[in-house]
Amino acid sequence: MRLLSFFFGSVWLDFSESDRTQVYECLLSGKIAVTSVKQRTDGFSLFLFSSDAKRLVSELEAIGMKPIHELPFGLPVILRGLIGRSGLLVGIAIGIALLLFSRSRVWEIEISGNGSVDPDLLLEELRECGLSEGMSFHDFDGEEISFEMQKLDPRISWMQIRREGVRAIVEWIPTKEGDGAIAAPENCGANLVSSKDAVVVDIEIEYGEAVVSVGSVVRAGDLLVSGVGAHSAGYASGRVIGRVREQIQMTVPITIEEIVPTKTKRVGLCLKIFGRSFSFGETEGDIREPASVYLFGKIRLPIVWETVSRVEYTVIEREISESEAARIARRMLSERLAVLLSDGELLGSSLTGSFGSDGYTLSAEVEYLINIAKTLEFSLENE
Repeated sequence: MRLLSFFFGSVWLDFSESDRTQVYECLLSGKIAVTSVKQRTDGFSLFLFSSDAKRLVSELEAIGMKPIHELPFGLPVILRGLIGRSGLLVGIAIGIALLLFSRSRVWEIEISGNGSVDPDLLLEELRECGLSEGMSFHDFDGEEISFEMQKLDPRISWMQIRREGVRAIVEWIPTKEGDGAIAAPENCGANLVSSKDAVVVDIEIEYGEAVVSVGSVVRAGDLLVSGVGAHSAGYASGRVIGRVREQIQMTVPITIEEIVPTKTKRVGLCLKIFGRSFSFGETEGDIREPASVYLFGKIRLPIVWETVSRVEYTVIEREISESEAARIARRMLSERLAVLLSDGELLGSSLTGSFGSDGYTLSAEVEYLINIAKTLEFSLENE
């Protein structure tokens, strides 16, 4: 009913309490339908369709009465206001045209990846492959652009380009270092030496001569693969997999310091519109919170508000229990192992823990496989 009232037009009529009897008699005699009644402190209000409101006002004027206020409501009221304002109509038309135009184009290119390639260089290469700010989404083919980028730049092993509103999101993974042969620097040779104490379990040589064999026990710094031959010197390369046994110890004190945020203050704003940024206040802060702008709650506009905030912290000391200290130590150990074994394989581990005056100590003896070969360069001019 409310939706019909909006499209066909409705009116709020306000009356005093003393008029109630005569108003209701007019409604009954004229068989006039009322959409809703609202009680006020000094009277009441009736909500009627515009046609019914005109009939009621006519009935009341016949007996010498009229409403205290008349408040028209709905689409016909809006249209009457717009018809008399040609400039506003032109502005709305231009706004709708601009909205339709902006929704069909790329206004921002967002690059996410873990490689070391300069983002500006990637943007330039993307433009060469057909993706640029301002282009129409009708000409947008993410798979084709990704294919062309991988052909153009050998440092890219995988790329995906997808549309999100008016943004083109570019995700990519670089070619893993070491997949191909190592290019030797000019006037430079290299040997492979051991980075850890280990037992050699496998040797894969790309260039050079192995000086150890499978089963050899090596110490950190021992020569594994020589780049120096009988008549020439080169750049040794390859992999030497070793079985390493290592002792790791983590100690968590009884009293720990915690950094607690005490106050957050907004220090700046950044408006991104059509791929351009406009900053107000400070541009650097501890927290940056982007917020997209939507039309009717569904259509994403090419506008993003980003707030910049600074956080004030305080340091507090607190004592922890043995169980909490053990959890912290295990988490620290897991993080250490994640780094240690990023290119390795865990074979086994044993854990022991104890709680003393210094805190909780977690000791771990781990055995794992890892590439122990480390490049040690030398100058060919001195050979």
